[in-house]
This record gives sequence, C-alpha cells and structure tokens, in this order.
Amino acid sequence: MGSADWYLASVQLSGVVWAAAFGLYAVRYWPVLTRPRLDGKPG
Repeated sequence: MGSADWYLASVQLSGVVWAAAFGLYAVRYWPVLTRPRLDGKPG
C-alpha cells in the first residue's frame, strides 16, 4: 500500500468516526434539543 492509499483510508476512517460520534451526540441530546424552552421564550 502506498502513502496515498494510507492517506485515503485515514480520511475515510476519520469520516466514519466523526459520523459515529455525531450520531451518538444526536441520540443522547435529541430530547434536550427538541423540547420547549424552560423559560417559555421562543427559540
């Protein structure tokens, strides 16, 4: 495997890890992000 192959594999792996981390964040904080504000203000 050449250095370009290793680079491509590392970029793809980084993308998969980032997507997995974001998915875990979204699952964990979805209820917090979608419920109405506690102070009753819009937004």
